[in-house]
Amino acid sequence: MEQKQNDQMFHKAEQAAITYFKEKRHTDLVVEKADFADRGFEYIEVTGKVKEGESKQYVVNVSYNDNYRVTSIVDMN
Repeated sequence: MEQKQNDQMFHKAEQAAITYFKEKRHTDLVVEKADFADRGFEYIEVTGKVKEGESKQYVVNVSYNDNYRVTSIVDMN
């Protein structure tokens, strides 16, 4: 049961990250993985790459306690 709930949370976080990139950055984010941040943080880290041009990798932090709001983006390049 817990794994199904986690998968649903990851899916919502992935969709929030994809939508953010599409609406705010006008690019398509291809999600590679999603996982909970270190203990004590209330967000999910979504890792992905942008399709267009160079394949830049990003980690998008999505707060699951704040209606799956994107709280920060880290450029991994």
